[in-house]
Amino acid sequence: MKRRDFLRAAAMTAVGAVAASCAQPTPIVLEKEVPVEKVVKETVVVEKEVAVEKVVKETVVVQKEVAVEKVVTATPVPEKFHEAPELAELVKAGKLPPVEDRVPVEPLVLEPPIEVGKYGGFWRQLHLGTTDAMQNYYKVDEFVGKFLPDGSIVPNVVKAWEFNSDVTQMTIYLRKGMKWSDGMPFTAADVMFWWNDVVMNDELTPSKPSWLRVAGELANVTKVDDYAFSITFPSPYGSVVEQMPIQAPWVPAHYMKQFHATYAVKADLDAKVTAAGFQDWKQLWGAKTARANHVGLPTVFGWNPTNTLDQQIQVWERNPYFWKVDTEGNQLPYMNEIRRFLLPDMEALLLKCIAGDADFESRRVEGVKNYPTAMANREKGNYRVVMEDNAGSNIGTMFFNFAHKDPVLKELFMNKDFRHAISLGIDRAEVNDIVQKGVCPISAATCAIGAAWYDPKNGTENPWIKYDVDAANKLLDGIGLDKKDGEGYRLRSDGKRLSLVNTVWSTDAALFPNVAFWEIVKPQLAKIGVEMVLDPTERELWVQRIHALDFDVAVYIMAMGHATQTPLQQKQFAPVSEAGQHWGPQWGLWYETAGKQGEEPPAEVKKMLEIYDEAVAEPDTAKRNALIKQAMDIHGEETYMVGLLNESPQARWMIVHNCIGNVGDRIYGSNSLAMHSCLMFKKC
Repeated sequence: MKRRDFLRAAAMTAVGAVAASCAQPTPIVLEKEVPVEKVVKETVVVEKEVAVEKVVKETVVVQKEVAVEKVVTATPVPEKFHEAPELAELVKAGKLPPVEDRVPVEPLVLEPPIEVGKYGGFWRQLHLGTTDAMQNYYKVDEFVGKFLPDGSIVPNVVKAWEFNSDVTQMTIYLRKGMKWSDGMPFTAADVMFWWNDVVMNDELTPSKPSWLRVAGELANVTKVDDYAFSITFPSPYGSVVEQMPIQAPWVPAHYMKQFHATYAVKADLDAKVTAAGFQDWKQLWGAKTARANHVGLPTVFGWNPTNTLDQQIQVWERNPYFWKVDTEGNQLPYMNEIRRFLLPDMEALLLKCIAGDADFESRRVEGVKNYPTAMANREKGNYRVVMEDNAGSNIGTMFFNFAHKDPVLKELFMNKDFRHAISLGIDRAEVNDIVQKGVCPISAATCAIGAAWYDPKNGTENPWIKYDVDAANKLLDGIGLDKKDGEGYRLRSDGKRLSLVNTVWSTDAALFPNVAFWEIVKPQLAKIGVEMVLDPTERELWVQRIHALDFDVAVYIMAMGHATQTPLQQKQFAPVSEAGQHWGPQWGLWYETAGKQGEEPPAEVKKMLEIYDEAVAEPDTAKRNALIKQAMDIHGEETYMVGLLNESPQARWMIVHNCIGNVGDRIYGSNSLAMHSCLMFKKC
């Protein structure tokens, strides 16, 4: 029998085990919890030639464990595969293997959101150049796992995963027969190359990935066989599954070894470095792994670039070895190409969208400010405005430089009364009305409203977001800032004016109008005697300055957990690394180096770090959420960050051209569902 005649089933058991098959948007992983009377260590899938409706499963009894078996129903692989006409012609000409040999033994079967699509057409995208890195993340990238609309996380690129009994080891199973976009096998060798030669190479990765650290210690990755690898953690890591929708632990070893000092002939590598205009092989490596800008880099994406991002039109062609099919066996994607148009600025991007020159666009155009314009031009531009159920960032959030070199400012920033006074001195309603048309919830810095970790006392009902000038003045007087200069500004303990330079993130102004927010806050703070000088700064320089500690206070978009990114994914609620968050980089450095570097944090921040460690280890979702709530409580009281507003539902939306099919009336976390390969061109 041929492989397509069999039902592929997955059934994996362990404490906190996760196993999945894969169709969407309705979850096809049907789970029910069954108490296990006899005690098992694991359930082993025995693949045999059986009728499609039958699943053969063998249970191995090895030792007593308290466990709950999860019964998982798998989606059958279609009996026959189909391909785009252009690919069929290449097969006919002998330039490409048959589609049956290009898709994996167990491809990911997607149920299209609305209908089985037709091949053809191209997807028009808009971008702002090489700095627009997130465009790839939102529209092309594929990761280990993905979110389903119910918030659960299931395998995506990989076939399945499972944990051992104490949640210290995760075994990940790859798809047999899966290939890179150049037709070479995608196996555990590519994972081990990533681990041994990229992650563990201190020249390429001086700071190890935070998602592979537990309580400050690094995990270890080992090969099980050609299609499986294990990650062993130094202590229980039940929450690692939350990292899967944003991780890609593999590198095409067969291709990238030519750019790696361990494998390449030195003279050849030196010549490549010189020819590319770089100083060393590490810079060359960085350029060659830039997946959106390196023509020829094998990927697992639905499309691959044929030219570079600096071209007026960057063309991405279909990956003939893509590992997803629809329920009728059509190899995805439906669209032949992506055509990415380079534009000078966000205003030009919006104008192209409302003129009907974009197909599926949210990046750089969404936001409350642009929402009325987008709605008003729907008929003219022949598009729909589709809402995203993914709002949740705190916009306009300000934080302090807790490692400031100025001892006077550092002492003030570490004083909770000072932070509370700043927060009480802000009239958020005025900011909301003027800039956001009054549609945003006024909130302290916390997770998304309504999320599993949300408590109103930390958000919309936080006592420190009430506008109260008298209370703010009283707090400032009480900490010794009771003297003022001739212009009414308070004097520091050294006699200097209390003046704060605010380094404001100015990128993505349509979605995050931070500068506009703080232009309004500036005179409000003057009323309580605090001078603020705004310093609008673009993304790259902003990040450099924050981590060089070259700022007083700074404004950013603070996301501590929302629809498709959990708090443990985002790692913003606790400073667990220097680079991974911005509000406490030196505390993060202290944590990740076990106190050898950085600055020791105060007791309440240490408590958050302890909570983080507990939550990371906890396999039970409800218990994990309860722990994170405790950290949110600390933020609610301590005000380490001064929140302004939570995103309005009107902030997150997409322009969808009427000629684009398989897009519903609402979109849930479009980037994380990885459904872009189901987009199709239709008559309109």
